[in-house]
Amino acid sequence: LALRREVAELNGCDSYADYAYQVLYGRDYTPGRARDLSERVAEELGPVYTRIVEEKYDELDALLALPVASGEDIWLNLGPWLNDLHPDLGSAWEYMMDHHLYDVEHSPDKAFAGYTVPLAQYGTAFIFDSPYGNYQDYSSLIHEFGHFAQAHYDPTPALWAWASTDLGEVHSQGLEALFTHYAEDLFPGNGEGFAWATVWGMVDSAMEGCMYDRFQQEVYALDDPTLEEVNALFKRVSEEFGYSYDDGEEQSFFWVENGHTFSQPFYYISYATAALTSLDLWLTAREDWEGAVEAYMALSAMDDDVSY
Repeated sequence: LALRREVAELNGCDSYADYAYQVLYGRDYTPGRARDLSERVAEELGPVYTRIVEEKYDELDALLALPVASGEDIWLNLGPWLNDLHPDLGSAWEYMMDHHLYDVEHSPDKAFAGYTVPLAQYGTAFIFDSPYGNYQDYSSLIHEFGHFAQAHYDPTPALWAWASTDLGEVHSQGLEALFTHYAEDLFPGNGEGFAWATVWGMVDSAMEGCMYDRFQQEVYALDDPTLEEVNALFKRVSEEFGYSYDDGEEQSFFWVENGHTFSQPFYYISYATAALTSLDLWLTAREDWEGAVEAYMALSAMDDDVSY
């Protein structure tokens, strides 16, 4: 905390939150606006999250019991629907398959992670994913393909490439939102479960993104906190977002499991902004499918340095 405060001061910023928002991530909204957003998300989306779990539990549970498909089979299943969604996505999928620009099968030697690496010199990208072994493997590959397709068509040379995390996560989560349109085709008899699992995941991303940003803003505002004070702070913040603890439990420790808190503080709010934008895209698609697809493709065609 002390070191990063010094970094902020050397860059002429009042706080590390201001430094991270302005300098590291180039955002066009302030930490104050993010705090306002987090208050609304905690109040309004918390009940939505709970309601989806309560009302769709059977569908979500049935989805987890489905047999597992290999990564190659998932790609083959997704191909026709990507092309149906938009021919440009279909062309990017064909290029990816022809050149085998992915590593998505299970291996005990793989890191448990999923990400897409732009290969600007080659005008394309590469997907790495370590599968969960359930329906989430579909969600993960749809998510990563959103990043892949955007990078595949982005003409920006690597030397000048700069990614807006807020916009970049819409490329991935937005494609997940649109794929609820094909849920029944992908999971016959379990389509509703897959669609609601997708929406539930976005609501969760919005809440988690706001929760960790609120926590980090409050931690970085403290002068020299003890570990116990940080744990107590996280317990209070997480309770505002629906977490509950046993009576007498004064601290919560699981914030340390979020590696971004240490390596990339103030990154996480981008998951929330992208999730909320993708939920908006999902709502649009339910009434105006072609308009939602057009909006998504327009977002994907924008340069990475476009502000949120």
